[in-house]
Amino acid sequence: MCQSFILQSRKKGSCTFNQVVFGREWPLPSWLYGESDVTEGYDERAGEYTIDVQVKNRLFGTLFTYKSRFTERVSTYE
Repeated sequence: MCQSFILQSRKKGSCTFNQVVFGREWPLPSWLYGESDVTEGYDERAGEYTIDVQVKNRLFGTLFTYKSRFTERVSTYE
């Protein structure tokens, strides 16, 4: 079977997955969707960007979480 998945970002942080089988899109049932809450920010005192991600499914509960801090680094290529 030839298949792939298409991920699309939607408003309010949610994502939509569609399954492509034999070149045709087949939407997954809504109970398989994950709803995400993403909070991004900048901590001026620490000089770091912050991100906190939570992905939940209405049947399975929390699928995964991710929390991180990072700094920006600009590289020039010559």
